[in-house]
Amino acid sequence: MTKKQGILDVYVTMNDNTEIDVEIQIAQMSAWADRSTFYLSKMFSSQVDINKRYTNLKKCITINILDFNYLKDIEKFHTVFHISEDEEHKILTDKMEWHIIELPKLPIKDDNTELYDWAKFIKAEKKEEFEMLTKNNEYLEEAFKQLEIISQDEEKRLAYISRQKAIMDYNTIAEENL
Repeated sequence: MTKKQGILDVYVTMNDNTEIDVEIQIAQMSAWADRSTFYLSKMFSSQVDINKRYTNLKKCITINILDFNYLKDIEKFHTVFHISEDEEHKILTDKMEWHIIELPKLPIKDDNTELYDWAKFIKAEKKEEFEMLTKNNEYLEEAFKQLEIISQDEEKRLAYISRQKAIMDYNTIAEENL
């Protein structure tokens, strides 16, 4: 069995302007929470120059997919954290949010949620597992197609990228000449 290696960090802005950073962390790191807080804080504070007003700050969410158990005293595989008051647990602000998905805690039994399906997909190692998960989910099916493309040998992958670029260039030029 080969050990998975790689880094994934995806930054997304949603239609409501919420900013989301999705990161997969494979290597166990004792300072992971501090690191995650640092990067979420940077994402949040980078808006100040752009927005010029605190009231214009957008919500920032970090989704950390961990391939190790970090929260030892919590059994569920998905937890969400906010900044809240210690005793009353009143949320101070909803502008910062941490989602932690711990893949080793993923239950064997399907809980019929999309999050479970995506976590199983991320955790999958064999082609058969991917194919089974994509049967009834068009988004997972598309993700698997893209995964197969980027997993091809370098020459095929570069040819695919080149073809995609040519199609986008052609469509853009055609649109501009209408």
